[in-house]
Amino acid sequence: MDELVNVKDAWCLARPGDLYLVYLPEGWKSAALRTEGTGELQISWFDPRNGGELRQGSLTEIEAGGMRDLGNPPDAPGQDWLVVVH
Repeated sequence: MDELVNVKDAWCLARPGDLYLVYLPEGWKSAALRTEGTGELQISWFDPRNGGELRQGSLTEIEAGGMRDLGNPPDAPGQDWLVVVH
């Protein structure tokens, strides 16, 4: 469901309204995701280069329904990241 992300070359797997996995390739800027449903969705970041635990970026949650900014990763903004929105 790559069309849910405003970043060219981004990949998105989704169970709309519940779970979104957004892979952002290196060099992305201002990523936003179109979500469905209502309520709050949590945002976590996974570093595919180094592995490890999910981490928090500049935003920890967004309101579901509509196009929403995903914020910034915990570090290395010019590198690739996987954003987990649930």
